[in-house]
Amino acid sequence: METPIDVTAFTAPVTREEARAADSGSASAGIEDSSRRELMWMLLGVCGVLLVVGVVMAIVQRAWWPVWGMPGGIGIVGAIIPVLELRRSSPARALRMERFAADNGFSFARRKAGAGYRGAAFTHGRDHARSLVVSTRRRGRPVEIGNLRFTEGGPRTFVRQCGYVALRVTGSLPHIVVEAGHRRQVTQRRMPLPPHASQVVDVGAGRAFTVYAAEGAEDVARALFDAENRERFRRLARWFDVEFVEDTMLLTSRRLASRPDPAWWTEMMGLVDDVAASVSTWPVWATARERSRSGSTPALRVSRWRQSKVGVIALAVTLPVATAIALVVTDNLPW
Repeated sequence: METPIDVTAFTAPVTREEARAADSGSASAGIEDSSRRELMWMLLGVCGVLLVVGVVMAIVQRAWWPVWGMPGGIGIVGAIIPVLELRRSSPARALRMERFAADNGFSFARRKAGAGYRGAAFTHGRDHARSLVVSTRRRGRPVEIGNLRFTEGGPRTFVRQCGYVALRVTGSLPHIVVEAGHRRQVTQRRMPLPPHASQVVDVGAGRAFTVYAAEGAEDVARALFDAENRERFRRLARWFDVEFVEDTMLLTSRRLASRPDPAWWTEMMGLVDDVAASVSTWPVWATARERSRSGSTPALRVSRWRQSKVGVIALAVTLPVATAIALVVTDNLPW
């Protein structure tokens, strides 16, 4: 049995001086993170100025919408991104993670350049970097937990972030993707380059999750999801999408996986320990070895973009309704 993890570092006080000293003294923090925080502070300052201008104009003109409140509205909406980014890159959060790793005998790096793995999120886009990376062994298996950032897009680039857990498994499997049922949300895009719908394999999981496997690897996917593993992956699907890439099991989440949250780490490490302890006994390995002797399987087909039909319908209904309400309100204003 693994020793229960010590999460007291997440609730112990951290002074601003300690956080700044650790941040400035860390060689792995990198110039990129500090410069990004400076940029976020600048953007937050600009949003604050817009908010003040909007409030002053509204007071002077004795009306908020539609014209005089525009700067304030833009300031409020625009402040969301820098506030979230500053919270994620807080030096105090990084110091708590560093202390947590030390308390449990884990290796820790504030930042690692490169993707490090070959899953969808790790090969899509460019400029990959991992942050708050915790490395350890659970049930004798190497595990890495961290947050991945990468850039995607052409002329209009934007940054995406996700949390991940990488766990080394017993043997090599064909490329199999397990997409969590809760990913099918309104207007929400799923993993980068999601698998093509023609690659779905029915493993009896119902709506809990969807399994995709390359042509010729369907028997391996079905062997993987016996009754015990279906229940195990239902638990994993509460938080993660899963990919099997050769001898690595990659769990990816839209939320940051490496964050100073004691409840999160307790639950996540319980899931990881369950997989690490059971993976060598999964019945899939005999089928996988037989498949590898019969030849390699083609690559898993992927889609460029998939969006929920419910999201498209909701967007099509919401925009006209919002426009109509705005026109009615504007027509009834006293000027």
